[in-house]
Amino acid sequence: MVHSSSVFDLLRDFIVEGGFQLILTTHDKVQANFLRRKLENDGVAVTMCHLIATDEGVTSKELMI
Repeated sequence: MVHSSSVFDLLRDFIVEGGFQLILTTHDKVQANFLRRKLENDGVAVTMCHLIATDEGVTSKELMI
């Protein structure tokens, strides 16, 4: 988690200071929630979605946190 925290700090700097947007995919809910908390603590709006496979393709559902 230490290395993830350093990467997340760098990504947060790109977002906050550089005005970038980030799309991140992961299977690790702990890391996703850790990054979400870091961003929200800096006033960055975060939307988390769950991707769902269907017969028609992939859809997404926004997670209510």
